[in-house]
Amino acid sequence: MVRHPIYTGILIGFLGMAIAISQVRGFIAFALIFLAFWIKLRMEEEWMRSQFGETYATSARQTAALVALPPQNRLHPETHCSRREDVSKGPDR
Repeated sequence: MVRHPIYTGILIGFLGMAIAISQVRGFIAFALIFLAFWIKLRMEEEWMRSQFGETYATSARQTAALVALPPQNRLHPETHCSRREDVSKGPDR
């Protein structure tokens, strides 16, 4: 999930066009569009934070702006164990 899926789609289209035409001008166009969208989304997010405060800030920290990242394991490796190990430890883990 991303906060700006339309921008992501448009950028993917411009990147595909740049790759398809294989010319420097296509990559320059992609870079300029990316820069314009980055400035625009920062302004939009500043407005959203002013309107919705910490609620939006929390959501923004949990969701990528343009490219979805793989989910991170929330457990520390040293505390991760299988269900069978949890059960075998008994009620006073």
